[in-house]
Amino acid sequence: MKFCCNPNTTTVAIYLLFILLWMVLFIKTSKQDKITFDLDDNVKDLLITQDVVQALLENNQNMEILKLKYSQYTDQKIFNKNENAWAIITDEGDVITGGDDRDGGDSRHVQLQLKNVKMMVSSLSAFLALLSNGSVIAWGEESCGGKISQKLYKHHEPCCFSFSCRKPIQTQLQNIKMIVSSYTAFATLLEDGSVVAWGDENFGGKITDEMQFKLKNITKIFSTNFAFAALTDDGSVFTWPKRKDRDDIQIHLQQNVINIFSTNLAFTALLKDGSIITWEYYGDKISDEIQIQLNQNVQTIFSNDAAFIALLKNGNFIAWGLERYGGGKITEEMQDKLKNTKIIYSSSMAFAAILENGSIFTWGHEDGGGKIPDEIQYKLIENVKLIFPQEFGFIAVCYNNEEIYWGRNGY
Repeated sequence: MKFCCNPNTTTVAIYLLFILLWMVLFIKTSKQDKITFDLDDNVKDLLITQDVVQALLENNQNMEILKLKYSQYTDQKIFNKNENAWAIITDEGDVITGGDDRDGGDSRHVQLQLKNVKMMVSSLSAFLALLSNGSVIAWGEESCGGKISQKLYKHHEPCCFSFSCRKPIQTQLQNIKMIVSSYTAFATLLEDGSVVAWGDENFGGKITDEMQFKLKNITKIFSTNFAFAALTDDGSVFTWPKRKDRDDIQIHLQQNVINIFSTNLAFTALLKDGSIITWEYYGDKISDEIQIQLNQNVQTIFSNDAAFIALLKNGNFIAWGLERYGGGKITEEMQDKLKNTKIIYSSSMAFAAILENGSIFTWGHEDGGGKIPDEIQYKLIENVKLIFPQEFGFIAVCYNNEEIYWGRNGY
């Protein structure tokens, strides 16, 4: 027995079957519950995937949830934002971006390259990602460092006296171990101790030939909004862009510096003899009274966006900078509370310390976590073992492993 089938009928049947399958899948997907989160939930083991980020955005959830997951990795820039855009590193090492396209919110043109990302930094309108292979990817506004000059990428030159034989020249942007940003520029430290920068030259995006000659055997690089500083292995410091009114500072920064600390506006160098040198690109100078108290008496320094705090050898603290950010005078009452405290934690606008009895003491701007809300204060009395600073607040880890956040956008 033979069966005949009209080709047109078969085509229509296949088409209708395809539509039916599509409708089933659509209905099934649409009925799925949306992913929702709450700051009170335990999100330590939350995988930050593209689906999770999309769910957070659709449900208008607090971005602090994303930071909670990475609270133990405070040395890594997992979540980053600039003036009008943001970027997040997922657990897979990819990057998700949003916000204004021109400021780096659109990363589609570099998305295939943004794999195995270790950390990110941002300028006013651009982002820079450091990959696990030691290379970097920039995107966003070109004038803010969002485009790397072709001069810094790999190219070729003739060899063997023949143009048919061409050997690669090593790009300057390989084997990178550290990245930092100013307001509109980026700087990178390479494994060989050299430094490469690009972006707005008024904010450190151009290193002169004279300065490049000095930037050898660099161990760390630092930044404010307006400039960069590099520390060499012999304790010397070099800063750029050059300012004539800072030439006198440079004399004291030769082979004498242990470490450098910075706010958005100023650098402070801790010298071997325990004294400090602070220099500003904008803002007020440190007062003579404070300078005298700090002379040869400093153990270490802590800073946020606009204030410094020095721990003295006698255990006392001295602060300077913007008062509402915690840079005001440390009163006797505060000194008593901070007795025997060795570490100060800083958000962008406030400071926090774990006291001897396991309680927390904070000061600075309320939006930065400088004030603990009354409704959670009782949870933190004699109960805190760790603090993880966030951009606009703090996370306290209690002895029962409860994580409590306070600062901007609630607690």
